[in-house]
Amino acid sequence: MITEYLLMFMLGSYTVATLDDLKKMRASVSFVYLWALVAVIAGIVFFMTDQSQLIPRAGIIALTYVLMRTSAVPFFRSKVAWGDFFAVLPLIFIFEPLWFGVFFLLMVLFDKVILKLVYVHLLNRRAYPFMPAITVALAIVTIPKVLGLI
Repeated sequence: MITEYLLMFMLGSYTVATLDDLKKMRASVSFVYLWALVAVIAGIVFFMTDQSQLIPRAGIIALTYVLMRTSAVPFFRSKVAWGDFFAVLPLIFIFEPLWFGVFFLLMVLFDKVILKLVYVHLLNRRAYPFMPAITVALAIVTIPKVLGLI
């Protein structure tokens, strides 16, 4: 039950940060601090409750970092902002690995298909915000979970 509340809290903070990102092309730094704090607390709780999953979760964090912050993967953006990485970080501890993978795939698809189509092809902009992709992907995964549909 606490997971659903935490996911809804994260979705709310992502929604506000998305509006900020759409308006200014950057979210407020206070959101980054909040997400980093949630990631640290979730990591500590995770460490205290399920130590057998620490190595796999560390691997997921490393893989997420490589995918989001380097140009190692051609299908992904060249490099997303640190704030976007910190926005995704708590979800590694909140979601089961499979659901995090679903979330990550939805996030990349929304970024590459919808956001790129709208911003690059229709609005002729080179840069566009990434927070909408995070928010929409989280909403697609979270709302059915909270409603008990999955």
